[in-house]
Amino acid sequence: MCPVNAVKIGKEVLPWVIPEQCEGCSDCVDACIVHGLKMYKTSKEGIYLPWLKDPDLCVSCGKCAAVCATGGIILTTHIEEARQRFLSKRPMGLKVDDEESEDTCEESAAERTVTDGADDDEGTGAGYYYI
Repeated sequence: MCPVNAVKIGKEVLPWVIPEQCEGCSDCVDACIVHGLKMYKTSKEGIYLPWLKDPDLCVSCGKCAAVCATGGIILTTHIEEARQRFLSKRPMGLKVDDEESEDTCEESAAERTVTDGADDDEGTGAGYYYI
């Protein structure tokens, strides 16, 4: 709870992602009490950003911004502008009409397996890592 009541839980603020400052650590995703933020693939190879797929999920608690060490996510009172940004400037892979084409960080990580130095087909040799 904000000591001066400048921010209250409600629909008064939304997170605003600043891609240039985000390190992709996902601390904000872990802090989100409604699990609304997820890491999504961007147009740059291997770069993921937190994104609020459905702005209506946000309860404006501010935990995402509070845990961000780099200032990559802040809170804004410009609700309509933030909603439009989340809905229109989506990271690559987060599509409105095709839910199955979403590419979250967790899904991509699960698909990758490091195979250098593997010496058997069972996936137990050196170089195999399961996520």
